[in-house]
Amino acid sequence: MADDRSIFAVTFVIELPFDLGLREQSGGLLYEERAAHWEGWDSDEIRTVLQLPEDLDLPDDLGPGTRWMLRRGWVRSHVPLMAADEAFSDWVEPLVTPEEHRARQRTVKRWRKRGIQKPITIAALTRFVGVDGVPRHPEDENARALYELVRADFNRILAILGLTTGIWWIAPVADRELAGMVPVIVELAGPHDPPSAGDTVQRQGTTFPIFVHDLLPNLPDQEFVSERQFEDAARLLEAYNRGRLAFLPVFELLHEAGGDLRAGKPAQAIVLSSAAVELAVTTLLRVGGPMKGWSAERIGRAINAGFRNRVEHHVADLLSIEIDLRQGRSSWTSWWRTGYYLRNRFVHEALAPTREAALGAWRDVAALLNGLRETLATDEALRPLAEQMPFELQEPPSAPKAVPAPRPVDHAFTDAAASAVVQDDRD
Repeated sequence: MADDRSIFAVTFVIELPFDLGLREQSGGLLYEERAAHWEGWDSDEIRTVLQLPEDLDLPDDLGPGTRWMLRRGWVRSHVPLMAADEAFSDWVEPLVTPEEHRARQRTVKRWRKRGIQKPITIAALTRFVGVDGVPRHPEDENARALYELVRADFNRILAILGLTTGIWWIAPVADRELAGMVPVIVELAGPHDPPSAGDTVQRQGTTFPIFVHDLLPNLPDQEFVSERQFEDAARLLEAYNRGRLAFLPVFELLHEAGGDLRAGKPAQAIVLSSAAVELAVTTLLRVGGPMKGWSAERIGRAINAGFRNRVEHHVADLLSIEIDLRQGRSSWTSWWRTGYYLRNRFVHEALAPTREAALGAWRDVAALLNGLRETLATDEALRPLAEQMPFELQEPPSAPKAVPAPRPVDHAFTDAAASAVVQDDRD
């Protein structure tokens, strides 16, 4: 029976997209500042609940963080490149002899039925929470918040493992590389009522899945991309190759930033979305300058100026508008106070943004680009550039509301702090 001291183990089970090659199961536990829900528990009780060695010295100020357990499993998979071989067999078969063709058909038939056995690594990632932190159903915000916490810790382990082993394909895992659903196991970890003589402790808990993304296997009759959309994409690429879609790399960066947000990588999203704005500024000056009669020397001075100077003076002059990055009310100012500030905090101060903050910055970049397109459309000389920004940005999904983390980082900022950070990079 749960009480105020009850501790619950919340475990997320994921299949890694690569096999770590572990012969036996492997596990570990991260320690962190002891959270409030461990109040009233002494170190001996914590060791008992977590089944830690009795001789393990657990300081009174530390408690359990993320626990991981890795096991190896086997699955039957298709033979690599078999689908490619079958899809384009009519291109290959005319190039081989009849004997080779019959041999190919026999091989394909045999392996289509059998497939191949391949190993995979499965990770069980656990956080220990009090009663208030227990997720109770798939849509519970606690579930997503805890998942993001364990995934971030485990991805750091994978990143370090890749660095120490020198194996390039061991790296952090994005949500889109996982199955669309992740099983959640919620279990009362302790304290347990003493069992009767001859009985074992009755385990109490439940399980349910949560959705981590919407990239699910499609059915044979489903069509996500039409032939017309492929043709349109090819037409736009041809326009870019002919110099008529100069802003394409800007939108590519922002699209990739949106993918990183969906994958749970807010720091990468901040860097990419900020780079999109900086690239948009450079592209605007390089392509728009000649349209306004600017000389090559003037364009060179503008591009080589400090970023704030580049925007407030040269871009503003080109667009015939006023831009005040610190005090204004434009979309430029909004992005400066969110995206550029968060980018500098990460790059220069190693302070990673939250997913919510990164999503807000992404929205500000989208608003900036939409506003730039509208401004270009009203300028007779620059109007052709507005036609080179034909993309409608699809907003990434909103981040779930997070529960307080044991290691909170204050990502709030004031106008004064925003204007003071990294002056040398702004001027």
